[in-house]
Amino acid sequence: MSFKSKKIPGFEFRAHFSLEPTSNENDLSDECCGENMVYSVTLNDSRIIRGKKFKCSNKWLLERYKLSDKYALNKTITVKSPGDPKFVFLTAVDDKFYPSFRMLIANIKEKFGCKQHIIAYDRGTVTKNKEWMNEINSICNLEWRIFDFTQMVEGRVRDLESRAWKIFVIAHVFAEFDTFVWLDNSIFFESSNLSKLLAPIQSQKIGDVQLPSFSGHGMNRATHPEMYDFLPMYTNYGANQTFDLTGNNDPPQFESDFVIVHKSEESRQLLKWALLCAAESDCIVPIGQTRACIYTTKAPKLICHRVDASLFGILRYNMEYRREIEDGVVNANDVTNGFENRKGIRQTWMNDSVPGEVIRFLIADAGKGEAIDVQQKLEEEQAKHGDLVFLHGFVDIYAHIHLILILVYGGFKWQQSFCANAEWVLKVDDDALVHLRRLAHWTGKKFRPIVVQNPLVYFGYIYHQSIPVRDPKSKWYAPKEMYPNDVYPDFMSGTVYLTNPATINAILLHTRQIDGFYLEDVFYTGILAKLANACDTHSDPCALTRAYQGWSEPTSEF
Repeated sequence: MSFKSKKIPGFEFRAHFSLEPTSNENDLSDECCGENMVYSVTLNDSRIIRGKKFKCSNKWLLERYKLSDKYALNKTITVKSPGDPKFVFLTAVDDKFYPSFRMLIANIKEKFGCKQHIIAYDRGTVTKNKEWMNEINSICNLEWRIFDFTQMVEGRVRDLESRAWKIFVIAHVFAEFDTFVWLDNSIFFESSNLSKLLAPIQSQKIGDVQLPSFSGHGMNRATHPEMYDFLPMYTNYGANQTFDLTGNNDPPQFESDFVIVHKSEESRQLLKWALLCAAESDCIVPIGQTRACIYTTKAPKLICHRVDASLFGILRYNMEYRREIEDGVVNANDVTNGFENRKGIRQTWMNDSVPGEVIRFLIADAGKGEAIDVQQKLEEEQAKHGDLVFLHGFVDIYAHIHLILILVYGGFKWQQSFCANAEWVLKVDDDALVHLRRLAHWTGKKFRPIVVQNPLVYFGYIYHQSIPVRDPKSKWYAPKEMYPNDVYPDFMSGTVYLTNPATINAILLHTRQIDGFYLEDVFYTGILAKLANACDTHSDPCALTRAYQGWSEPTSEF
């Protein structure tokens, strides 16, 4: 199945929008009885991308759930934690998923205790089953609610597969609680410590609606273009080597099975538009959409519609972008060091490259308060050197190490798309030094024969039987809920490692199997490498090999 893109001259939006100056933003045609019903995004040059108008007949829902603009929240509310009366876990269940729901509830009570409030919405006839109720009602502080399908007027919206009901449930609870976590029945807690997820919201480092689990693909690959008709998504337009995962600038999509919501004006606005979309079939479930994603080992490609994940993804991405434009100052040393480090590399070891080598720097979007100035400098740098790869949509909104994980993913996808015939791929931190001619010598003398026997391989420094760091103050902190095992699989030092396109293709096929892990070297060269092993024996040609090779070893040939 394929989707057609609709274009505006000079802009490459995936769906049709109107582009209007700021002075027209108060157009009364956007309103229904004084309520704005047109979603829009203001770019950093003051242009506005406007979506289609939502139906006036759904305005009553905004009143029902107090999401109308007249209920704007002007005060700051402290983020609540599990155990607080204003914090709740939220889920829903129907008859089919009762067994997994029962496991979820038991898990929450085990980790967070009897006092923790849980709200469960019945989407089917669970509460009418006496046997189930006798079993589940013995769990303390579990509140049952019956989902009201009559509020969902349009037929396609009522379909459980539309996931529209989830937005209605979240909107309902938003009016009652300060902080809550939506949980699909598949979620399992390894730890009761949620501070790592809640603290950045309290400190306002990230937005008040968060989806922590990266899906392993971009949003455009799994979003029907007609959703963008209603909810346009901010898109950057970079230099010649602007890259994303589908040929259009493609931010990463995050899973909607675990959603954190904290009450604020920011989250009220996000849920307002989410609810209007969920109430309108053409937005939440466009005609022709399919949830069955096409994903093949030869040419990984997703063409599907992830409904609620797509909806939250668009709104959350735009929310974070707006924070980047409007919020305060970030430490500029990180960006400055990037410029200086690249300059140093070009003046030193990059000058020693041999014919056929391609060296590229992966560049994320500029951070808070610096987008215009930094982007201009980057484009000047690109015009001069032509060696930058812009991965638009990846902004440093989480800890820096999260950004590195996604940047490396984008870099690998860039290689698979634009340098697919490369023999070798070397990942290097920008504060490392590489002797390129010696590397070329060793790839020919030692590494190539190994690849003949083991097509899937990493070369670098191996960490063997490494133990996860459990100290929250550490840069390499790995809480139990992120990685429950006591020992990591063997992995390579992330400073520099060498591999080949076949290995990259093999590990990328498994990125969606791992949620919430953010240590780049362990993730790509350890966990995914282990998943990519097709055979058990180290000597078998289809097994992925991690080989320590001393490419800094002196040799008489130099």
